[in-house]
Amino acid sequence: MLGALLGHLICDPKEEPPPPPPIAQAPPPPPPPAPPAKGTKIATVGSANFDFNRAEVNPSGRDILDHAVKVLRDNPNLRVTVEGHTDSVGSAAYNQKLSERRAQAVKRYLVRQGIDPSRIMTEGYGKSRPIASNETEEGRAQNRRADIIAD
Repeated sequence: MLGALLGHLICDPKEEPPPPPPIAQAPPPPPPPAPPAKGTKIATVGSANFDFNRAEVNPSGRDILDHAVKVLRDNPNLRVTVEGHTDSVGSAAYNQKLSERRAQAVKRYLVRQGIDPSRIMTEGYGKSRPIASNETEEGRAQNRRADIIAD
């Protein structure tokens, strides 16, 4: 009898508990968005964000610039050019300098947010590239801007 019991314990397969169910794996994160194509406008800091005859970005322009900061952080190899523009009021020489100061002000903001300055070029175009008529105040306001363009 003892032999039968030992034989049964040794020869009969033991019932194993079922394996635990597989742990659900989170799906992989989506791939990052493609960087903006060269020449794509990332942001425009418009007239509401620059006072007349001024280069400093108003607090209202920070949301626009923060979007550009996010694009630059999400695309660490992306380089941009900040293009400064003015309306037609004033001399060409004065507007050229003002547009350069506007572009530099935008660059300073981006750099203060941690963007490497070597990724940002600046260019001033003065009144040479209007996007609206300079015959009306509304048009002149639209022309006072800085565009951030993907290189």
